[in-house]
Amino acid sequence: MLQCFFSGITITSFSERYFHELDTVNFLRSGKEWYGEEFSNLPGRTLARTFAVNIPDLSNSSPLLFQSICVARSVGAASNFDIKINNSSLGAINVPPTGTGQFDPFAQQGANSLV
Repeated sequence: MLQCFFSGITITSFSERYFHELDTVNFLRSGKEWYGEEFSNLPGRTLARTFAVNIPDLSNSSPLLFQSICVARSVGAASNFDIKINNSSLGAINVPPTGTGQFDPFAQQGANSLV
């Protein structure tokens, strides 16, 4: 437990934020828009990833808010991202499919806030 003393006030808990964002994928090789890790069923790639997060002194009695934004390029079929914490399902993020037209978006975005 972290205790800070300031003007007679004892702080015993606080909100924490953890960000995971790697800029490793650039769909159009334009340099403008970068995204995190790639999920793919192509040879040598993977559709599942595990991200270990270490938050010391995490309170199990307080709610956890998990926010995520996913970007996918899948022509004609939606993409689904299953979110799990300690192998327990927390929810899913659905990303609509892209079209094949010249002016259709190259990729689509989906977001979710899970408690």
